[in-house]
Amino acid sequence: MEAGVSTDGMRVAGVPVRIDDWVQAFILKAARAAMTDVAKFDVVMDGHLHIQLLNFCHNTRMAFFGRNTPTPLLSAIIPGG
Repeated sequence: MEAGVSTDGMRVAGVPVRIDDWVQAFILKAARAAMTDVAKFDVVMDGHLHIQLLNFCHNTRMAFFGRNTPTPLLSAIIPGG
């Protein structure tokens, strides 16, 4: 998610494009970051706020890639896909 230069791929409107292996690696890195970030919500004691943050902030990160990445690329990296 860094703003570096890559010869294998790029993000267009937040969507990784170009070489399939690069796109898959980008999505796996984003998924790992999302799993790490969800633990940061543990400091929120209000259960309703906790659910709201998960539903409207956290869950939308991976849903965005699901809507905008070709299905064969996602199927190849999802367990059981």
